[in-house]
Amino acid sequence: MVHDGASDDFNIQIKDEYTIRDLDTLKTFCDPLRHKIMRAVADAPRTTSQIAPLVGIKERNTYYHVGLLQRAGLIYLAGERHGAGAITEKYYHIIARSFRIESDLLRLAPTAEHAHLELRMSEIFDEAQSDVRYGLNGGAIRADEQPPHPLSALIDRRLARLSPQDAERFYRQIDALLSAFEHDEAHGKNFYALSVVLHPIGTDLPNA
Repeated sequence: MVHDGASDDFNIQIKDEYTIRDLDTLKTFCDPLRHKIMRAVADAPRTTSQIAPLVGIKERNTYYHVGLLQRAGLIYLAGERHGAGAITEKYYHIIARSFRIESDLLRLAPTAEHAHLELRMSEIFDEAQSDVRYGLNGGAIRADEQPPHPLSALIDRRLARLSPQDAERFYRQIDALLSAFEHDEAHGKNFYALSVVLHPIGTDLPNA
């Protein structure tokens, strides 16, 4: 589905999943502004002039960040159109529906890089909170309904002691769930957002 008056002849090559394997790409991915740009081109190819108002910056500043995202392989040039006069408008699209950070990269990242991960987590949590608030205010979420009602919100946090085998089993189950949770472009359907965090804490609870 292409918005903003764009044509349908784009080179759509979006993947189901993209794995981030180096620190430079991780830095680009975790930057809050560039992450907003990625969200702006997630549902359709857009030009820098279309991206700028969506992320709240001037178009001339958008070129720089779009260039970094393209060089990092997080977005790609989906097509071009001739605009007014001799201007060629370039349309950018996100490379994948979901992104994963390679586990070795997380384990070996120095302390300075951990700040980027914390920033990324804050971004995800803030987006989740904003999405829920938007759904409640707009009536998409009904506060008086409980799961599995399709207009309810499932918000929960639990702790469990797991053996390594149990933990691996849950990771695989969640990975399968995320794979099944695919973006559907069909009209007449609600958008749903899924945010997941599963991680070890240690043998004792913090601040216990």
